[in-house]
Amino acid sequence: MLEALQQDDVAIQWVVKNAQWQSFLIFRDRLLKNQNLVMAYNQLKHDSQHLSMDKYRCKKAKFIESVLNQT
Repeated sequence: MLEALQQDDVAIQWVVKNAQWQSFLIFRDRLLKNQNLVMAYNQLKHDSQHLSMDKYRCKKAKFIESVLNQT
């Protein structure tokens, strides 16, 4: 069994190359290039802890959409 050396919460998403999920890669790349987006995304997650999963997903989707629409 694998054991984490740190207490970091980690998730992995597999994406088929050139699939409709390409937006996940674009979102990831934009976060990697912009620390302010990372901080805003983390703040959104922190501020949404009290929300239902549906409300959290809605807020998260709006954030992701705003990042993807940036030029």
